[in-house]
Order: sequence, then structure tokens, then C-alpha cells
Amino acid sequence: MKACKQEVIGVFDLGSARMKLTIAVRGPTGEFTFERFKEETGNSGKIDSSGMISNEGLTSILRAVGKLSRIAAEHGCSAVVSISTDILRRAKNGHVVLNQLGDALGSICVLNPKLEGLIFYHTARLIPLAKGPICSIDVGGGSVQIAWDDSSVVSFAAGTFRLEQEFQKYSIASEKEFQLMANYIEQELKKSLPDNLRRKSIIFGSNCMLDFVSSAIRASSNGLNDDIRNSSVVSVNRLRELLQEIRNQPPNSFAKYFPANPQFMLGADKALLNVLLLASHVCAESVIPTNESVGTGIARLALTKPEVLSSFNMRVETLKVL
Repeated sequence: MKACKQEVIGVFDLGSARMKLTIAVRGPTGEFTFERFKEETGNSGKIDSSGMISNEGLTSILRAVGKLSRIAAEHGCSAVVSISTDILRRAKNGHVVLNQLGDALGSICVLNPKLEGLIFYHTARLIPLAKGPICSIDVGGGSVQIAWDDSSVVSFAAGTFRLEQEFQKYSIASEKEFQLMANYIEQELKKSLPDNLRRKSIIFGSNCMLDFVSSAIRASSNGLNDDIRNSSVVSVNRLRELLQEIRNQPPNSFAKYFPANPQFMLGADKALLNVLLLASHVCAESVIPTNESVGTGIARLALTKPEVLSSFNMRVETLKVL
């Protein structure tokens, strides 16, 4: 594969609850800037009892990708890499979705969980604060990937949207439902991670996690003096306090914690639950939230190390607007 000459590239990430687009620009001195866009698909993108994505879900996905492809074109982005994670791994008719989207996006790489986790781990290692042994957790809509070195990754079905589908009857989980979620995650952690795994810090992603955590802490009852934008490190106890406060709020108060993306708040408690239970398991003292994601990692590879991207069976394609 020839080196990618584009200075602008888009990464389409087709997930369980939303479609995401990351547009990366590499400047003349090698620095990266990112713009992120998303289209929610929510329940319409779920897999039904027969293991299929419904016709309604397919229409919703096509509509979302069509809108994002127009945004990419408007930003001068003609080269794209497209991936899918949990939903197309599981759906029996995932190949139908791939064929329909191929007209606009070209080849779409359906990431296996290990590769998804490793890309995020290596991207997280680029964070200046990620010194020494770390653990990374990438919380998606369908699944969670946890990595703790260059080759050790586990994945299990505890994404925010999946937990909602499996355990939650209404828009907000009851205390009983939330405890059932916690029990399930704890079982998966005990089953998947080495008993003696210890890490002082956890990198917590992805996509807008730093924006969410910093916004939510500033909006919390004792957050006036917090400025994690400067330190980007949050104690586990502080995150635990934040989760408890959010859980005690009525749904109509959620928007104040993350006004830039109120829809994110529907899964925020479940994302925080995942990282806090992991922190307990590995005896972590602090969490480093980040906006880095699988999407930003792939963009960096496409513009700097295309041969590595090619080794992952991913290709840079020419965008066609749906």
C-alpha cells in the first residue's frame, strides 16, 4: 500500500447506538487536529430477537451515514477509512448493511474485539500522562475493551447500550437494575482479567469522554474548584461521587452535566460504572479521561503509518456521498 498523501482523512465508525465520523487534519509540522460528528440511531439500530437488524434500523443507519458523508465532503474530506464494531459483528444480516454502505464508503473493516482494544490502547499510550504501566478501557455502545499491555486485551458485552437493553426497562435504571448491571460487570472482570493485575491509573475513553467528565465535574455540586482540563486526572473517589450524584438526579436535570451532548447522559452512568468497577479490580487510584478513540488512532495511522493500517486489513477509500 502506498503512503497516504492526504492531509485530511475521515474515519467512519459504525456502532451500536450511533454512527460517528472523525475528521483528522495533519498540519505541516505533523500536528493533528480532530473534528468529531455523530448521528444517533438509538433503538432503531438494535438487533432484534431473531439476531437481525430490522428494516427500520437499516434505514436509520443509511440515513445517518448519508448525513455524515455529506458533512465529510463539506469539510474537504475525500479519503475515508470505515470500521464497524459491535453491531455488525453480531447481526446475522450484517453483510447486507456492509453491502448497502459500500457504495459510499468502500470497504468496511469489521473490527474484532482484540484489534479494537489494541488500537485504543496504543492510541491512549500517546497521552503525555500515560506513563508507566497503565490499563485502558474503551466503553462503546455494545462492548467494552480493556487492555493492559501491548498484546493483552479482553472484551465483553457491557457497553452502555447493551446494558440498557439487557437490564433496563425505562429511561433511567432503578437501583435494582443498576446493581444487576454491576454484578454482571464484576463477574466479567473476574472471569477475564488476571487476579494479580494492578495498575495505578486507567485511561478512560473514548470520543468525548474528557469533554463529558470535565463538564460533569464542573456542573456537580462541589465542582466549582475543579479544573481537570489542566490536569486531566481524576481520582477514583471523585468519579464515584460524580456517579452517585448523577444517579440521584431526575432525568430532566441530566442536561446540565453535559449540555454539549445531552443524549450522552443516557449512558453516562453505565460508562462510569464500568470504569469504577475496573478501578476496584486493579486497585487504581486515578482515572485519565480522554477524547482519543479508535477513530483518532486509525486516523493517525492512515496519515503516518499506512503500512500498519494495511496490516490490519483496513484501506483508505474514496468517499462517495450517499
